[in-house]
Amino acid sequence: MKKTLALLILALVLVVSGCSTGTGGDSDEIVIGASLLTQAHPFQVAIKDAIEAEAANQGATVNVSIADQDLNRQISAIEDFITQEVDAIIIVPVDSDGITGAIKKAQDAGIPVITADIKANGVEVSSHIATDNYSGGLIAAEAMAKYLDGEGNVGLITYPEVQSVRDRIDGFKDNAENHPGLNIVTELPGRTREEAKTASEDMLTANP
Repeated sequence: MKKTLALLILALVLVVSGCSTGTGGDSDEIVIGASLLTQAHPFQVAIKDAIEAEAANQGATVNVSIADQDLNRQISAIEDFITQEVDAIIIVPVDSDGITGAIKKAQDAGIPVITADIKANGVEVSSHIATDNYSGGLIAAEAMAKYLDGEGNVGLITYPEVQSVRDRIDGFKDNAENHPGLNIVTELPGRTREEAKTASEDMLTANP
């Protein structure tokens, strides 16, 4: 699943960049900029590895920048890609709302932008490739209800800046309403492993 998603991303980028009017420098070689959310998550590692492997197979160059969940770092990377006149940019946004301006700058420079996994709000990109996160939330609520035999207190760990997580939370909440015995008692942010660990401990302390 992870590799398939990454290969779809790169395949589409190669098509889009091949049809674009971007200069990409003086060479015929396709150069792609990729700004990824993090490498602290196995899913993001798989996306990076698959993109780099397929780029090599296709004879394209991909310059990868890891944002480490820092919006300013991601914006700076995109601005660097614009200066480099890359043929296309792949972005896994750190902040679905905060990245909009940088994407518009790239588009104004004639560079197609593709978002992956996490949607950017307030801007139309060349393509967005992701799983159906809302349906994932529906499925998670169903699994939770089954695990708890239809009754129990539930805490949600969120990532409010990221649209994909918002969608999953929305799906979970909507399906939880079909299981009256599920009681969502709290929501806390868990953007990093440490923050999520602390959030979990706080939930357990507050709801023994």
